[in-house]
Amino acid sequence: MTVLLFRFSGILGGEDLAEVDPMRGRFLHQLQELVARKARIAQDNTLSCETRAHQIQNLALVPSSGPVMRLEDLAITFTYLPSSRVFGYTAAELVPGGADMEVTLDNVEEYADLTTAFCLDKGIARQMESFHAGFCRVFPMDKLRAFSPEEVRVMLCGDQNPQWSRDDLLNYTEPKLGYTRDR
Repeated sequence: MTVLLFRFSGILGGEDLAEVDPMRGRFLHQLQELVARKARIAQDNTLSCETRAHQIQNLALVPSSGPVMRLEDLAITFTYLPSSRVFGYTAAELVPGGADMEVTLDNVEEYADLTTAFCLDKGIARQMESFHAGFCRVFPMDKLRAFSPEEVRVMLCGDQNPQWSRDDLLNYTEPKLGYTRDR
């Protein structure tokens, strides 16, 4: 299993998560913003230690809509709760004993990192390996090495924004239903 985690690690990013699971992607983005605000306060040498500690202690999540929330009020633990029963489990601990570990301002960075890693690496390692194996059965990698990544993309996805000229249309279409090449 460890080999699988490292083979595909880093392929997907936060933008991919936001596209596949928009709600979780937005929440993790809010957590990352909270972490960034915490880091800025911690590194602000113009503040006294007491002021820094007070400002960090009063940090809250600022959602795009709805009320501001303190992280501790959400009662989040170090578990991943899938959005569907399709995954075959109701929860996965991100660390041993994660169901009993609450997410706080002291460990929010670790929670955000572990959740992102689970969503984009560890949690989908089997699916990524299966996709890779199936893809290689259809398109063996040693055969694709002859092509550039751009050529492979065009072969698999086609040209997403083709530019058709009048000559292209005349050459590659056959007019029917009363239409002719002249009109």
